[in-house]
Amino acid sequence: MCVATISGDPTCDSCLTGSCCAEAATCQNNPTQCLPLYTCAANSCINNNECLFPICDANAVMIVHEPCATCLGTNCCVEFKACENDIDCFDCITGTSPTACGATTLDDTFEACHMTNCALECVYL
Repeated sequence: MCVATISGDPTCDSCLTGSCCAEAATCQNNPTQCLPLYTCAANSCINNNECLFPICDANAVMIVHEPCATCLGTNCCVEFKACENDIDCFDCITGTSPTACGATTLDDTFEACHMTNCALECVYL
């Protein structure tokens, strides 16, 4: 059986249930194994922005996890936007280039805010 909710958004969850059931179940059971879910959601559930959630007024959006995007936007907007504007920091926090982590202190500042304010909401981050 597919997970009923993972994104926190009924429209996104409906798309994930219909298109990414196995990937959603894997992610929910093991938060370190969510990349296949993000890939599936990107291919199946973003045509009408079903599973894209803004983080405050930053340019970047979060795929799948609405509660995390809302929490980060509410509590860590300044830190996120500073990180978004620094290629090393952004590559670090998005997992694009883990070797970029530590190139500046921005990723540490964002991570501290994230862990202090949004660890529960962003368990999949």
